Amino acid sequence: MYQDLVALLSILIDKFIPVKILKPSTKLHSSSIRKLQKKKLDIWRTEGNSVNYRALALLLRTRLSLEEKRITENLLCEGSPQHAFYKFVNSRWKSDEEIGILRDSAANEDVTDDIIKALLFSNTFSSVYTTDDGCAPSFSARTSQCLSSHGPANATWPRKNL
Repeated sequence: MYQDLVALLSILIDKFIPVKILKPSTKLHSSSIRKLQKKKLDIWRTEGNSVNYRALALLLRTRLSLEEKRITENLLCEGSPQHAFYKFVNSRWKSDEEIGILRDSAANEDVTDDIIKALLFSNTFSSVYTTDDGCAPSFSARTSQCLSSHGPANATWPRKNL
């Protein structure tokens, strides 16, 4: 009887539950990063959360951050097909998270409407806003690349929309 139930469940699973094939991550790091990852794993297996492990983990995080910045800079500065550029920008721009329920202290009520939430934020930000004194803050350079007035040589997107 148990075998009949298992067989029936197997048939139903095969028939009604969709199968999604998961692809392994296609993001590959440089060989130096992969070597650091392997060394970090080896140290974890032998020493656990030791001083060596934490130092190597910090080094790995730093190298991964630098590699990500280099890849991003290359993508933005060397130009790419229009769809790839917009896909990259949208992936960094959009957030899937919604703003939760806000409390309007003046009306002493919860706010769920997006327009009223926007007004609450606007009122809050404008209450702490200071006027521009005309002094621009100085920022350190984040890249050594410069954009020309003509854009990348291999860019294909229409310039009139920029």
